[in-house]
Amino acid sequence: LNPIASEFDDYSISPKLYLSEEEIALAKHKVGELKSTSDQKLIMISILGSSALKTYPAEYMSKVVDITCSNTDGIILFNYLPNQRDEARAIYDKCNEVSKSMINFDFYANSLREFILILSQCDALIGNEGGAANMAKALGVPTFCLFSPFIVKEAWHDSSSASNTAIHLNDYHPELFINMDKKKIKKEIQSLYEYFKPILFEEQLLLFLNKYCNNRALIDNSLNERY
Repeated sequence: LNPIASEFDDYSISPKLYLSEEEIALAKHKVGELKSTSDQKLIMISILGSSALKTYPAEYMSKVVDITCSNTDGIILFNYLPNQRDEARAIYDKCNEVSKSMINFDFYANSLREFILILSQCDALIGNEGGAANMAKALGVPTFCLFSPFIVKEAWHDSSSASNTAIHLNDYHPELFINMDKKKIKKEIQSLYEYFKPILFEEQLLLFLNKYCNNRALIDNSLNERY
C-alpha cells in the first residue's frame, strides 16, 4: 500500500469474526449444559478435511484423539458435515474406550453460525487444517493444525501467532518433497500420508495441550527448550 498510503501502517493481516453479546450468552448456555464443571475444557476436533486430499488418515487421527483424551479432562466435540457422519463414526470407533467416553459425538450445530458460536466457546481446535481452523483463528481460539502434504503451510499459517501451531510432513521429512510439484504430491498423497505418523508431532501436541487444555501429563522441561 506504500505507493498510495505510505503513512498508513495500522492494519491487520488476520481476519476476525465478531459475535453479539446475545449470541455469546446463548453459546455459553449451550455448551454449559455439556460440562460437569464450569472450568472444564472444551476441545473441537476437526476430524475430517473437505476432501480425501486434505484428510489425515483415520487410523492416525484416532491416535491423535487418544493422545488428546489421555492428557486432558475435557469434553471432545467432532466437527464434520452431515454427509461425513459415517466417516467420522469410523474414526470414533477406532478410538479407545477412554476417548469414547469423553467424545460427545452427537452434539451438532444446525447451521454455520451456530457452529461459530459453539467454536467460540472452545478452548482449542485440533485436527485437519481447513475452514473450521480458519474460523477458530478468527475467533482467537488456539489451533493445532495438521496440513495436507500438498498444501503450502506458509500460505495459510501466520507464524507470528504463538497460539496457532501448524504441522506439516515437510517439517519432518523434507527429503520426501524433493523434485515434487503440487500435481505430483497429489498423486502420491496416500503414500506421503503414511509417513505422517502421530509420533512425529506427539511432543508438540503435548506441549499444546499443556498450555491450552489442562494437560495431565508431566512433560520434561527439555521439551520446552526443544520447541
